Amino acid sequence: MSGPLSVVVPCAGRGSRLGLPFPKELLPTPDGRVLLDQVVDLIAGLDVRVLLVTAADREPTIAHLHRRYPQVPVAAVRQGADTSGLSAAVRVALPFLGARTVVLLPDQRLQEMPDRSPVADADRLLRATSACFLASWCDDPQRIAADGALTIDRDPSQGGMGRVQRMADKPGLEAAGGHNAVWFAFGFRREVAGPVLDQLDLAERHLLADADFARGPLHAAPVIVVPPFVDCGTWPAVRDMWRRHGKDVPCD
Repeated sequence: MSGPLSVVVPCAGRGSRLGLPFPKELLPTPDGRVLLDQVVDLIAGLDVRVLLVTAADREPTIAHLHRRYPQVPVAAVRQGADTSGLSAAVRVALPFLGARTVVLLPDQRLQEMPDRSPVADADRLLRATSACFLASWCDDPQRIAADGALTIDRDPSQGGMGRVQRMADKPGLEAAGGHNAVWFAFGFRREVAGPVLDQLDLAERHLLADADFARGPLHAAPVIVVPPFVDCGTWPAVRDMWRRHGKDVPCD
């Protein structure tokens, strides 16, 4: 389990809900930067190799990282136009990944940065366990209904870290009450990459039954609790992010 941590950043999505004339990971944030910059904040000082999963229009994204963060080792692999979804994006990266991988979504933005790096904590966990999640507690049914939802058993003996018992992607309001968290990122070891992505794919297609989840590597995965975060994939969420800082969205 030695060697650098692989960090996959899926950047091939069209961002159709925002309708931006540029990649959504380059959306300005209230601190004068862009969404993608927080990914770099989260891996600062760590031994990592970053792999962007891109589309044909992502040259500005690659250029931004090379220009602003020349010290960060970054490579890019293109996702085919005939595939979509998170699990498909990560599969494109599989041939280039090391022993341990964390997947960070560039449009998920923590409302505040924690004192300890949750990515560093995930890297340590993955040296001893096959998979993990970074997640935030959530009791808002509307948020859970439209996000990556988890049911976590709280474990006070582990400093608030629990284990995942159920998982659903955008479960809808009727099923939202069965979950208590939303996930921010996830990690896995190379030997379970295929089964992990199979479970994610089934969840994305709303085909992941509880019994099937219980048989896979994401079941009982430990959870690193992170601060609340904003999913910046819609304009209401983007406006809320800016209003928290007392500002209006400059590109609205």
